[in-house]
Amino acid sequence: MTKKPHADTPLAQYIERRVLELKPKKSQGEIASEVGFPNPNMVTMIKNGTSKLALDRVNMQTEPEPRCSSQLMIATTPSLE
Repeated sequence: MTKKPHADTPLAQYIERRVLELKPKKSQGEIASEVGFPNPNMVTMIKNGTSKLALDRVNMQTEPEPRCSSQLMIATTPSLE
């Protein structure tokens, strides 16, 4: 069984929701290409929680949807609980 340490994070849930919202317009490969990933596997890994997103990638992530930058930054910031 594969470990998914980030599966229940706000980022994983946010990416999963956005991919589903964009599905009628764009493939996951198109989304990955637009945000600078060489293949859609990285989007899948973030969405499934097997990988996390580096904070320096947030600006690249938000280029196709500029209104999402603050939501994405909040989702990638660890809580202070």
